[in-house]
Amino acid sequence: MRTRVLSAVVAAAAFCAWGGEGHRAYAEGDFAAASARFAAELVEDSLSAERRFNLGTSLLAQRRNDEAVATLRSALQTADTALAAKIWYNVGNAQYRVGESEGDPAKRISAWREAIAAWRQSIALDERNEKAKRNVELVQKRLQREIDRQKEERNRREELSEEAKKALEKAYALAREEKYDAAAATLADFLRTEPTARKVVEAAGRIDDIVEINAGRMPRAEQEGGR
Repeated sequence: MRTRVLSAVVAAAAFCAWGGEGHRAYAEGDFAAASARFAAELVEDSLSAERRFNLGTSLLAQRRNDEAVATLRSALQTADTALAAKIWYNVGNAQYRVGESEGDPAKRISAWREAIAAWRQSIALDERNEKAKRNVELVQKRLQREIDRQKEERNRREELSEEAKKALEKAYALAREEKYDAAAATLADFLRTEPTARKVVEAAGRIDDIVEINAGRMPRAEQEGGR
């Protein structure tokens, strides 16, 4: 069963104060209307952290996650600790959703790490924020599963074919006999047909270095680095 996070904002903690058209629209589930009202209010007072928070929260409710993150973060320039704790909590929720909808595994992992960091900021400002603590616990577990899954996939991709294994065995045998030019040629021939075999590329690089040193030249990596 897929683990789900408490990413929706609890009504009682969603805004600084209730009242007005934007809050009524939000309470009725008309989040687009709420966003429009909060955006209009922000025009009247562009420096208001509370109004930026309200707008960001309504964007979060619409799953306009990237916009929510940007708007909420812009509200963090506030001396109000209680408000900042709520903002960080919603930033974490928005970052989590960004990761959840991300197709790129690396970007998903990055977004979830940012979500955890945001919830921790909220907890630092409000130690009673049990929702943030629970989210950290849940997403850390899911993040670790995602990292482990990516490692397994990388390992599967890096498994050598039988042809690659044979090429490596032949090259290492030649290297043990100090026939480094022949070893390098063996791996170079293989890499012409299978250039993405990482372990073979690394071995070829090491043998190439020996060939260069034996010829009285610097290793190839150092030659290229000095250009």
